[in-house]
Amino acid sequence: MGTLGVGELAPEPGYVAVRDIVRTASRSLWAVRFLAVGDKDLSPRRTPLDAVSRAAELPLELHDERGTFVPTDFVNIIEREDAALAPAVFVRFRLERTPQPAVSPLATAPGTDNA
Repeated sequence: MGTLGVGELAPEPGYVAVRDIVRTASRSLWAVRFLAVGDKDLSPRRTPLDAVSRAAELPLELHDERGTFVPTDFVNIIEREDAALAPAVFVRFRLERTPQPAVSPLATAPGTDNA
């Protein structure tokens, strides 16, 4: 198993295209007080299964500050209830050998030689 990492997302302009999908799926976590803030009424609400499924199918990948692809087992983005706060990111870095190689990057990151 790889090392876990948690941080805040500094959204790039392209994040706007998936933000609503991530935010809708995040509501199911707020309902159980995960990353919820304040005393707002967060009585359990049902998040439609298709919303959670669409979020789970997003092809997310991680690049370091130089744009180099970083192999991971998973990357999860959780929007916070307060939209003024940065989304949280949960990552498990792929550090150990596994029967399957890490997935290749979706596209070459700008300014790198990734393929």
